[in-house]
Amino acid sequence: MPNLPADLLVHQTALTELYKKFDGVLAKEKIDDWLLQFNPEHRRLALRLALKVSYFSQDEVFGLCKKLYSRIDALRVRKPCFVGFGHSAKSGSLISYYFCKANGLSTKSFISFEDIPKKYKGHDAIILIDDFLGRGDQAIHWLTNMAVPLQDLPQLYFLVLVGFDTAKDRAEKITKVHVEVEHQLTDMDRAFFARGVFEDIYEARHAREIFRGYGEALEPEYPLGYGNDEALVTLFYNTPNNTLPIFWSKHKWISLFERHESQQSNARDHFPPSSTRNAKHLDSCAEYLSKHEAIFDWEFPDGKEAFQLLNSRQEIAVVECNRSRLYALPELAISAGIASGVPGLANLGSFCNLKITTIWDIIERRTELFRLQLPNIGLLSLKGQLLVLDWSDTLVDEYALDEAICSAIPLSGHSDDNDRATVKFRELLTDLEQLHSHLWYDYIYLGRQFGKTTQDLADLHTRNRDLINPLCDVAALVTALRQAGLRIALSTNCVAPVLEWRAKLLGLRLDALFDFVVTSDITQNVRDKGTNLDHLIDKSGVSASRMIVVGNSFSKDILPAKLRGMSTVWLRGPIARERRSYWGTPELPVSPQIYEPTRAAVRDRAADIMILDISHLLSVVSVPESAKAAFALVSTNSINALDKRKPIPERTKKSRRRA
Repeated sequence: MPNLPADLLVHQTALTELYKKFDGVLAKEKIDDWLLQFNPEHRRLALRLALKVSYFSQDEVFGLCKKLYSRIDALRVRKPCFVGFGHSAKSGSLISYYFCKANGLSTKSFISFEDIPKKYKGHDAIILIDDFLGRGDQAIHWLTNMAVPLQDLPQLYFLVLVGFDTAKDRAEKITKVHVEVEHQLTDMDRAFFARGVFEDIYEARHAREIFRGYGEALEPEYPLGYGNDEALVTLFYNTPNNTLPIFWSKHKWISLFERHESQQSNARDHFPPSSTRNAKHLDSCAEYLSKHEAIFDWEFPDGKEAFQLLNSRQEIAVVECNRSRLYALPELAISAGIASGVPGLANLGSFCNLKITTIWDIIERRTELFRLQLPNIGLLSLKGQLLVLDWSDTLVDEYALDEAICSAIPLSGHSDDNDRATVKFRELLTDLEQLHSHLWYDYIYLGRQFGKTTQDLADLHTRNRDLINPLCDVAALVTALRQAGLRIALSTNCVAPVLEWRAKLLGLRLDALFDFVVTSDITQNVRDKGTNLDHLIDKSGVSASRMIVVGNSFSKDILPAKLRGMSTVWLRGPIARERRSYWGTPELPVSPQIYEPTRAAVRDRAADIMILDISHLLSVVSVPESAKAAFALVSTNSINALDKRKPIPERTKKSRRRA
């Protein structure tokens, strides 16, 4: 240890603990060599990850095999045959060998996976055995591509030594095969789960980006492990590829644990993918996609193999979301990429896994895609009875104010208490984020959790009044819009009392300006779900077809409106992107369902009209020229007045985004 760099000696306690954890398994020199590959500032985090690795020794594997075997009695199976899952014939898989040895079973009770069609008769159950279940992709692929239909086989059971609960549920749901996992893992066992290895979600996100960088150099396809599972598991004889590559990759890298690529059985020769069994099947896969338009990768017939073949024909694209991958029609993926703000054709090609020439061809065929990128002021004029305006980033920039409020809520007196309270505050926001709760936006509720009164929150707003900036003269804009004969509504995720404080800071009286004001405490929902628009339909008596929704957020403003048949105006500037938030955001998770309205982005346009400045709205709804001139004059005077305010400090660049 004296020869180690100073930055490692600083973490001597953790390093000694790591030596002890793998005593008799890994030589100290190997641990040192592995750690020294990381940048000095990253070694502390690498140490922390290594200490959280779940290592299963030979004795522990044998113990798991015995516990799994004891479960068979409860299944009421009299004459089972055992199958080492997906591995080669006759010689058997390692897991079959260990399972057989641990339970004193006869080798005659084991058959190979590819021999199932020949030898399953005479048994009342087939017990499939595997050592690890990460995502369940392999299990789902093999079980759904067997030569003998599952319904023609005896009862199937799938026994696994170690696996994630989500993979177990997924495998059971898709294959309808009963799955038993002896040592079950949860999200808490993933490398970058906030309360597992790291103190909070922010440290975890920072570490994920660091080790994603290492992973991209080692295993570019899955830099965080197969399926980006972020697993921390190794067995004494092998390491699953779901585990972070920094532990097992050998691509110009010293691995900490061994990984032996599985010797694939010739079961693929016996049971080739249906795309090769039947030349017409690939066309049926394409037809299946065209009907569903966007599906999870594991729902697609023949999975990755069919995808690669269809992708080479540029008939299928891919969209990554969270830990899942979606297969989608090229038009849909392109439109989703543009809607997500992916800049440039090269980035769009990477986003969709499509050639740039293909993207251009589709754009030329679907000219409305250009309208996602270019302002189309004057292309058409919208008519309606009720115009619904978004608040944040459409009328007002309160990004800096939000950071100031969020930073102040957990503060008390002592600095150590403040640090702990800040971590607790972030955890609360994370929980509300995962629940997609409107309380994430409720500063009064959040402040109350940390001893802040309503008056405290009001005073915080007053002290930070210089951090809220209108993007136009709001009163003048609404006055001009009324000249088009419209009623005006305001819709926001903000809660009513906080919205009133902020309006007051800007000298606005909302009740005098707007016919209707809808906040998240009224609907008890976030705006993504569209309950704010449903509330306005009920409250105003105006039909959806006579409503115009204006906002900067594709997911919060445009999608819910399009689903209800409303006219839409998408503001793409001056705050064109939906900003990544320091404090998180409770947006709904990405799923194939969220792309339902994206079909409209291809077939009809993502929004009826896109504008680059809120003042362009006056042209869209046919406001009289005199009203436009009056608005321009008032806005110029307002901007001159705002320019005299003191500048926003640099510290406010990171913030929790609000709607």
